Amino acid sequence: MSVREEVLRMLQERFPATGFLFPHSETVIATLEAPHPALGELVIEDDGDLAIATIGDITHAHFYAFDRKHPDASKEVAEHLGDFLAKLFADEIYLWNSAGSTGHGPMAKKRPKPKRGRSYFLWSGPYVPAG
Repeated sequence: MSVREEVLRMLQERFPATGFLFPHSETVIATLEAPHPALGELVIEDDGDLAIATIGDITHAHFYAFDRKHPDASKEVAEHLGDFLAKLFADEIYLWNSAGSTGHGPMAKKRPKPKRGRSYFLWSGPYVPAG
């Protein structure tokens, strides 16, 4: 199966009631409005042998198989993306952006420290790190 097919299958199995939309597009696999307007829209794209998840103008992440030639590589891409989305939707991943740079990280390992000019978010909305 292709990355697109595996991601579609995974989204429908793991997140059936989330509200994903599946546009007819060569590159976009699915979209989802964030619960808070500051985040914008989650867009999942097919980029050949990898998937890209973009969250509004805040950040994006690439998901790929460690062995891209393995017969189950597309399934591995979908699993990595699904694990990320599960943590994102549970507010276990923080997102940040500032002029010229973006990123994300796990809340469990290290909570972000505030930095001047940087905005922080959880899937549920804006986040203010403790200083």
